[in-house]
Amino acid sequence: MIDPNNLPKIAAISAIVAFGVYRRVRRNIGRQTLTAARQYVRMTIFTVVCLVLAFVQPLHPAGVAYIASGLILGAIVGWFALRHTEFAVTPQGYFYTPHLYIGIAVTALFIGRLLYRMVLLYDAAGTAAPGMRPAPDYSPLTLGILFLTASYYIVYCTGLLRWLRKAQQAASAKLPPGAPEGAPSTTV
Repeated sequence: MIDPNNLPKIAAISAIVAFGVYRRVRRNIGRQTLTAARQYVRMTIFTVVCLVLAFVQPLHPAGVAYIASGLILGAIVGWFALRHTEFAVTPQGYFYTPHLYIGIAVTALFIGRLLYRMVLLYDAAGTAAPGMRPAPDYSPLTLGILFLTASYYIVYCTGLLRWLRKAQQAASAKLPPGAPEGAPSTTV
């Protein structure tokens, strides 16, 4: 049974998680503005979270195998997603349109696993003796899926940044000598 005193905490956490899921799914649908800062922040967050989890948790050979598998599969899926991403350069800026199903599938896999683990933890907490916390259960599959998601986004963001750098270099190469920054380009 849920303690009524915890309802505000549960509601706040649920709202934050729901907003995060909404933003993540929205980032996988339609044309997106491509900015380097956003990609660097995303890559940094995923890298830090993965490093912290890798060093904080006791790792067993099975956990290491799941982490390595997740990293490899995530990199492959990220590379595949880059091949199916559409890029555009317009006067308004640089844009990309991610493949609809690949990004949503990776996000759904991650969110689904987290929800599954939350249900298991809630069930374990409900069956535990009063006043006793259930023993932590470190699941290597959850780690593998987390590292798959992180690897996917790191590879994908790296590919976006590489394309952005090439597009910016090509745009600056088309400017006539002495033209101010942001001047319209001419064909050479």
